[in-house]
Amino acid sequence: MEPLEIRDAFDAPYAPYQREAVDAAVAQREAVTPLLLERLESVVSDPHGWAAAEDRGPFLLYLLVLLTHFRETRAHSNLLALATLPGDLAEELLGDALSELLPFALWRTSGGDPSGLWELARDREIYGYGRWAALSALTEAAHLGELDAEVVKATLGDWLAQDDFAAREDPAWEGLMINLLSLDATEHEPLLRRRVREGYVHWTVRESEIDHVFSEDREARLAEAREWAEKSFSEDVHRHLSDWASLQPGFWDDLDEEAIPGDGPLTSGELPPVWDRPGGNEAAVRPSTKPAGPDPKKKKAKRKQQKQARKGNRKKK
Repeated sequence: MEPLEIRDAFDAPYAPYQREAVDAAVAQREAVTPLLLERLESVVSDPHGWAAAEDRGPFLLYLLVLLTHFRETRAHSNLLALATLPGDLAEELLGDALSELLPFALWRTSGGDPSGLWELARDREIYGYGRWAALSALTEAAHLGELDAEVVKATLGDWLAQDDFAAREDPAWEGLMINLLSLDATEHEPLLRRRVREGYVHWTVRESEIDHVFSEDREARLAEAREWAEKSFSEDVHRHLSDWASLQPGFWDDLDEEAIPGDGPLTSGELPPVWDRPGGNEAAVRPSTKPAGPDPKKKKAKRKQQKQARKGNRKKK
C-alpha cells in the first residue's frame, strides 16, 4: 500500500479493522508519519469541524496508537492540546480513547520530558478526564521506572490536600485518587478516606476499595501495576487496536439489543486493577456477526445511537 492509501484506509467510516494498513504504516514509518502528523494538526486546528463530520472515520484510534508506537515527539504538543478540549468535544472526538489510549500516547511522545503533563494535570480549567489522562501518563511512567515514583507520589499527594484541586465530584479527583492508590500511597490513606467521606468522588473510589488495596501485599501490588504498564506500552500495535468494538465487522449495522454499546475495546481479558482503570466503558461489547449493509442512513443512525449510549453509560458511573 502507498502512504496515501494507508491514510485513506484509516479514514474509512464504518470499516472493520484495517490490519493490512497498520502493517504497511509500521513498515513505511518515515513516509506515513508526516501524514499522521498533518491529520492530527488538522483535528487540533478545527476540532468542532471534525466532531461535526457525519462520515468521520476512526482515524484517531489509528493515529494515537501509531504515533505512540513510533514515539513521535513532534506529536506531543498536539496530543496535549487534544487532552485540553472541553468535555463534550473531547468525548465526541475521542470517546473511551481519552482514557484507554491517550495516557500512553502522552507519555511515549514526550521524549521523557514530563513538564507538559504536569502542567496539564494541575490545570483546574481542563476537563477532568483530560487531566486524568495526564495523571495516568505520569503514574504509568513511574511504574515503568521512567519517572521517579516518589516524586510523582509526593506531588499527587500535595494536590490531594488542596480543596480547590478540582470542583467536588469532578473526574479529576477520581483520577488523582486512583493513581495514588496505584502508587501505594499509604502515607495519604487518612486524606484519601476523608475525600471519599466528604463526597469529592462519586463512583470509582470507595473506602472498601481503599481497604482492599492497602490490605494487599505491597510488593505484589506494585509488581502487578508495573506488569500492567508494560502490557499497556507493549510494542504490539495490533493488540492496542484490533479489539476495539467499533472496528469489528458489522458493528455499525446491527448491535445486539442486549449488548452495551461503547467506544472502548471489545473484550477485556487483561483488565488492570480497578485503581488503574480511568473512566472507560468496562462492559464487554458484543458486535453482530451479520455482514455490513449498504444503507448509509442506517449506519449514521446507528453511529449516533452508539455515541449517545456511551455517554449515558459514562454518566451512570
